Order: sequence, then structure tokens, then C-alpha cells
Amino acid sequence: MSSARSPLVLGLRAAAAAGPGVVGHKAATLGRLVGAGFSVPEGLVLTADALAAVLDQNRLGAHVELADLELVGWPATVALAVDEIAAHFGDAPLAVRSSASAEDLPEESFAGQYTTALRVRGDGELRSAIRSCWASAFTGRVRHYRGGSGPARMAVLVQRLVDADVAGVAFTADPVTGERDTVLVSAVPGTAETLVDGSVTPDQWRVRGADACPVSVLHQALTQRQAVAVAELARRLGAELGGPQDVEWAMADQRLVVLQSRPVTALPRPPAVDLPEGCWLKEVERYPEPLTAFGASLVGPLVTSGLTDMSAAWGGLVERFEARTIGGEPYMRVVPIGGRGGPPPPWWLLGILSRVVPPLRQRMRTAARMLRPAHLQRALDDWERLHKPRLRDEQATLAGVDLAALDDADLGAHLARVVDFLARCLRLHFWLIPPYAVPQYDLCALLARELGWDTATTQRLLAGRSSTTSEPHRALRRVADLVRDDARAAAIVTEAPADLVDRLEPVAPRAAAALRSWTEEYGVRSLHDDPGTPTLMESPALVARLLCEAVADPDPGDGPAARLREEAAAQARALLASRPGRVRRRFETALAAATRSYGLREDSAFWTGSVPGGLLRLAMVETGRRLASRGVLHDPEDAAHLDVDTLRGLLLAERASETRDVRETVARNRAERLWTMQHPGPPYHGPAPAPLPDLRGLPRAGRRLNEALQWTRSSGRSTTGTPEVADDAALLGLAGSPGSHTGTVRVLLGVDDFGRLRRGDVLVCRTTDPAWSVLFGVAGALVTDRGGVLSHAAIVAREHGIPAVLATGNATQVLRDGAMVTVDGTTGRVVVHDGATTRGDIDGNTGDVAATGAR
Repeated sequence: MSSARSPLVLGLRAAAAAGPGVVGHKAATLGRLVGAGFSVPEGLVLTADALAAVLDQNRLGAHVELADLELVGWPATVALAVDEIAAHFGDAPLAVRSSASAEDLPEESFAGQYTTALRVRGDGELRSAIRSCWASAFTGRVRHYRGGSGPARMAVLVQRLVDADVAGVAFTADPVTGERDTVLVSAVPGTAETLVDGSVTPDQWRVRGADACPVSVLHQALTQRQAVAVAELARRLGAELGGPQDVEWAMADQRLVVLQSRPVTALPRPPAVDLPEGCWLKEVERYPEPLTAFGASLVGPLVTSGLTDMSAAWGGLVERFEARTIGGEPYMRVVPIGGRGGPPPPWWLLGILSRVVPPLRQRMRTAARMLRPAHLQRALDDWERLHKPRLRDEQATLAGVDLAALDDADLGAHLARVVDFLARCLRLHFWLIPPYAVPQYDLCALLARELGWDTATTQRLLAGRSSTTSEPHRALRRVADLVRDDARAAAIVTEAPADLVDRLEPVAPRAAAALRSWTEEYGVRSLHDDPGTPTLMESPALVARLLCEAVADPDPGDGPAARLREEAAAQARALLASRPGRVRRRFETALAAATRSYGLREDSAFWTGSVPGGLLRLAMVETGRRLASRGVLHDPEDAAHLDVDTLRGLLLAERASETRDVRETVARNRAERLWTMQHPGPPYHGPAPAPLPDLRGLPRAGRRLNEALQWTRSSGRSTTGTPEVADDAALLGLAGSPGSHTGTVRVLLGVDDFGRLRRGDVLVCRTTDPAWSVLFGVAGALVTDRGGVLSHAAIVAREHGIPAVLATGNATQVLRDGAMVTVDGTTGRVVVHDGATTRGDIDGNTGDVAATGAR
């Protein structure tokens, strides 16, 4: 049948010319492929005008149910068109598929949202299948998927069912990594419906060029040659349709046919690298995952201004810091006083310049004034007595706002207030770096000079002194104490339900109230230093899991850190006993100053980073919810993939025309972040990093300040050079927290993995930020790819008394999830048992730790 008498019925060739508005994207694409010479099962299209005619005759609006369409009559023109299709195919088995105008789009696939009916025979079954396809355009899930906009125009594609020997899908790019040179082929015996509905696990092939590698072959559905043929078909479709494709295919009597081809949506894509000249170093310590676009729009500018202002206020040698993000990864360039790039001057010349060049001379004077003992102490006192109480009060006020009750203007104003709150918090956060860094550096420098101790060994003197780090876990243990002796409450907690508070309320009201208070106190914090990522409050299942682990472990866990601290202090005093009295007095003074300032870093990180970040997250989610309800965004979470100014502008737009289509921006930002997760950027862009300046020629105060700042950023960090190769049974890194622990590897790459951690597991991750501290009360040991002995990861590990090996370089790639390893945090060594690695060529970075005072 080359053409149909009814204008409501088109063949596939004619469908291509009619376009998606008439026949839907699925049918229009298949029609285009027929014209290009691809093998496609014969089909006829009942155009979208047929459904429009049914709705018009029966005066049905946008909210239509399947029952409505089963009861209403059809116009004669529609009934005649369906009769023509039924007569054409006779009693042949058919595939009846929805073909909507808003389907198989580059930015939204609507995969699985519309109806397909297989093995349809005869006029009656065909009519029923068509009604089901039409009804799928009006389901709640499709309305949600469309973000609240009206229903799409819906055509119906009717094709002869292919009696397939084997069928499946093929992706012309890896949907996880975004690699474009790989075709992933899945295949099952028979038709593809068992693959799509998940009832059969398919064979999997990975094809590069003419090389097909079996990933998992259970059914022997394809030979290697056939897998290559499917991949070649998929590549030709990608070339014809102009982008990566998700192809549904079938093979009957060795003949390949195309059942459907649609763009691969949300495919990771490489971000553009557009940086000014200079060396841009990646910030590798702080961020376990790439920043969201929302987070990057805030973190980048605020870090830039905060660090720049801190350097000027305290007498640093840096004129300005500049931060940019690439695919969510922060990179930073440091511009010294005078703006001169390249290698630093020799120490003697820098000493002369610091005394004769006015800007440098002024910085040295500033350092001398700011490093007076009374001034450093006042900075600590002001934090405790003025800044922290003020931030706590302001946080409580902002957290108490009922966001859902605000109108759009007030919500926009609230969002602006929280942004301003974060800006003030981060200014304070960076200003507080020297009051923390200088006393810590003084102690480490003294013991390095007098005893030859490295930073990791000296840090044992301070283990357990950061109450902010460990307090969430201690507080949760207090909740666990209320649960542990109540059998009914313990049974509920063991299930770790997301509605745990509600389940506990009638059984153990005191425990329920305590858990609710704990969530209110700590739940507002972001789970990352990125306000675009979820808060603990939004992750009730994770809170339930953490409480479950706390109930199962009655050991308070407070002893190891105090014991480590006492042993280190006794050892230091014993070794210094034969030294002059002035050295011993200097040690006691330095230890007292370092002890007073040690908790400042984590305390300020919580109140100036995690808390305001969580408040921003809550405002972002409410804004996203409103924009999604208006159809501006597909999903409320899409707000995380827009910068804060764009998001606020969309909220406050007075007319729909002002809410420009931002879905493409959302898709691009999400795709670039996904790419970066799979393909982290290099350690730096531009010329190789210059060596740090030799500061020995500076005036005393200027040298002390700037050496402390250098030390804070670089002490114990991994280098960008080639790591030392370890033997096949060990992974080497920096010793971050002493002790030894044998446990099961749990690789956590992000927030979504948190709930998999169990008591005693070895937490393996890229790095951690302060908010990850909630996991340290559960983990038995820590192994990271990045970071150093002064990183948050190391501080929190020492606080909880668990062994830590840092900066291995590739632990998340080498260690297999579920494997058994022994972590020696004293020597920086991870021993792998039973060959439990992903490959034999294990490498890492060596540590600089002397095994003194090992336990």
C-alpha cells in the first residue's frame, strides 16, 4: 500500500515529509530512515489529527483518562482511517506504538513514558491498542515529565511485528562515560520486550571499530561478527541522524532491521576549556565531586574574593586569587604582588624586594601587626564570643522561614539574603585561616627542627581536639542509647526506614524527639561544600542508616584520639627533656597555642560553609519546584544545573516570554558535570606549576605568615609527578591517621553511595569535605585518592581515631568494592587480601611519615 485514501493515514515515506507535528518524532524518524535506505518494518501512521478530532468531538480537555477514551465515540473519519489500517494488515501480528510530537527529542527522550502494544491482531485489538496509545499522552507521569505543560500531539505508528531471532538495543556512545568511540550492544533471544521490561538480563558487548569485546554473554544471542554488524548499523544511524543514538534493532533470518532510533539524552560531554593565560591548578583536596552549576556560580567568585581579601588583610605575598570551574572542577590561579608570572625570584632577591618595593613592604608591616600574640588570640576569642553566636542566630532565623508560604518576590528576596549570608560567612572563613594556620605551623616547624618529626607525627598531639567534627556522631550516639535497650524501637531502627521518626513516635517517643532534634540541628548542612547538593535533612534514609549503625555499636569510640594525643605528648616531652629550658618552654607555648586554635578550622567550616550552603540548597529546591510546576524546568532538581542569577531571574520573571527556554542550558551543564565525573581534568592547565618561593629572606613576621600559608596548602600533599610503584599486594599513600584496621572496601564516589557504608567498612573515596564527617563514626578506616595530612579527611580521621591513608592517587580505581584490605595509617600502606584489586599494576604515592608512636 503506497498511499492511503484517508488523509489521517500516511505511509512511512509520506510521514517523513509530513513532519513530527503530524506523525510524531518516532514515525517521522523512521520515515526518514526508509528514505535513506535503511531496513525498517512496513508501517502506517494514524496522524495526530485523529486524536485531535476525537477530543474535539467529545469536548475533552487536557486531563483525559483511559476510561474516557474507551467510552467516547470516534468521528466517522477516524473510524474509517483505523478500518483502512486494519484491512491493510489483515490478521498479521502488529506492533502498535505511540508517536508523540514531544518524544525522542535531543534534550528529552520520554523513554518508557508512552505506550507500545505488541502482537496485536485484528480490528478490535487494533482499536483497543490505539486507545491505549492515546491515553498514555495524558498520564500523570507524562504530565510530570513535561513539567506541567499541556499534552503533546499524539500519532500512532502501526507496523508489522518482526518475528525476530534476536533483538536488542545499541548505544553509539557510552551513556556512563560519554565516550563517542564505543558502541554498547545489548541483545536477547527473540523480541526486545524482555530486555526493555527488565525480565531478562541481556548479553552485553562493547564494540570499538571492528573489535567486539563481550562484557557479559549469558544467552549467546549474538556472535562476535553479528555484534560488530549491529554496531556498524548504529554508527550509520548516528551519522544519518546527526548525533549519538539509542537504537532498538531486531534480526530475523540474519537480516538487521531498525525498530526505533532516538537521540541519547543526558550524555556526558566534555566541557570547553577557556582559561586566561597562566598556570591554573586544580583544587584537589576539598571537593569529592564536581560542583553543580548552582554551586560553581557561588563558590568560584566567593573563594576568589575571600582568599584575595585574606591575603591583603594579613600580609600575604599574593596580590589576588582567581578561580574558574571546568565541568564543575575548580581551578585556581595565583597572581603574586606586582602580577609577575614565571618562577619566583631567588630568596635573597625576594628579601631585598620585600624591604624596598612599597606594596611588598606594606604587606610585611601588615604581617608584623597581625601576628602579635594578642591579636591572634583576639581573633580566636572573637570567633567564639561574637561571630559564631551571631551566625548561629542568623542561621536559625533563615532556617525558620516557611519557604512554601512565600510569594515569588519574597522567595527571590530570601534567596538573595541567603546568598549574602554565604558571602559574609565565606569572607569570615578565609579571614580565619591565619589564626588557625600560624599556631599549627609554629608547632610543626619547632618539632621538625628539634626532633625531626614530620607533620603527621606532630598532628597526633592534637588528635580529638576538634569537637565540631565529632559532635554529630556523638549526638547520634546519644539517640542510639535511647533506642538500644528498647527491643521494639531497635527492631524498627534495624530496618532503617526513611520514615523512621514517624515509626518511632508511638513506640519510643523520647527517641523520636531526640532524632527529630538531631536532624534539625545537623540536617540543614549540605552533604558537600556545594549548595547545589542535597542536605542530610533531604536524606532521611541515610540518617536512619547512620542511626542503625550507631545502635549496633555500643562502643563510644572516644578513647583512641585522647590516648593517641597523650602518648604523643609524653613522647615529645621525653625527647625534649635533655634540651635547653627555652626549647622546652617554646614547645609548651606552641602546643598550647596550637591546641587553642586546632578546632577552629572544622568549626568555621561548619558554620561558615556547611550551614549557609544547606540554607541555599533549601531555597534552590523551592525555587526549582515552582519553576517545574510552570513547565520552565523539567524537574525541581534541574535548578542545581543553573547559576544562581539565572534561577532567581526565572523566578521573578513577570511574563512567560521572559522565562526563556533554559532546558538546553540545564542539559549542557548536567552533561559536562557527568563527563567530568568520569574523566577528571588534569592537575593543572597551562604551563607547569612554578616552585613555591623560598621565603627565608623575608622579615621575620612576613616569613612566618607566608610559610604558614604555604605549609597549610602543601604539607603532605601528593605531587603531580609519577607515583612510586608498589608491589602487587599494596597501595601506598600518605600516612594521615595512625593505627591499623582490616575491613571490607566500600568505594563511595558521591552522596548517592553514602547509604552503602556499614560499620567497620574501609571508606575509599576521592577525598572528603567536612560534611562527610557523619560517615566517620561508621567507617573503620579511610583511604583517599587525594589530599594531605592537613586535609579535612585527615583531621576528621584523627578526630575519630580511625586509620587513614591519603593521596594514593587511584585507590577508587584499584580497590574493588567488597574486597578485604588492611589499612595501616602509620606507614601509609594498604595491604590487599586475596588479589582483591581491579588490576595488578597498583601504584600510589609514598608517604613521608616516620613510624613514631605507632599503635
